[in-house]
Amino acid sequence: MKLFDFDFYRFPKAEKAKDMTVLFGGSTAKVIPVAQLCKSFGFNFKIENASVENLSVKNAKVQFKIAAESLKAEALIVQIGENDVELFKSNPSEFDSLYLDFISYLKSVDSKLRIQLVSVCNPTGSQTIGDMNRHIKAIAASERCEFFNIESAKLWKPCSTTAAASFMYRIGFDSQLTVKHPLYDTAKALFSYLYSEDAVAETHRNAS
Repeated sequence: MKLFDFDFYRFPKAEKAKDMTVLFGGSTAKVIPVAQLCKSFGFNFKIENASVENLSVKNAKVQFKIAAESLKAEALIVQIGENDVELFKSNPSEFDSLYLDFISYLKSVDSKLRIQLVSVCNPTGSQTIGDMNRHIKAIAASERCEFFNIESAKLWKPCSTTAAASFMYRIGFDSQLTVKHPLYDTAKALFSYLYSEDAVAETHRNAS
């Protein structure tokens, strides 16, 4: 059963088992049903959800080795920080250092790995989380990673967007096909589920 009653962009088929995208996050990302969403959005490539509970910048490398490294992904969508608010509040430099160390580790595993960093959900408008998300965005820029602001998923209306996407495809604007797994659109599709199902609020209620 489709979670959304429409097809999204037409993506090229993955040619190898390695040609997959992995979602690696904590409790918030873990609830995203990637297999169902891939079917609903018409993705022709595989996405694995390797998210784990209690993910932190402090244990990211260890958890990635256990949950995701063996998947040999072509692209990685990362959301870390929801369990690091107190660390960031008391020592933002340590947070940055640990995050950068994790990115450096990912690049050492596969120098060709495409990485997208996702901001942390901020349903209460916390200034600390807002500042942390700005740091994550800066880290993405400095490390040449892509960045996705999760608030974009909150504002996105997939049903109204699909008509425009289909029209652009029909008139020949097919630049989206030059990238096998467009990370920004993939992240938008995955994280829009959190807001459509109010999963963000539920996750934060369970954590409190």
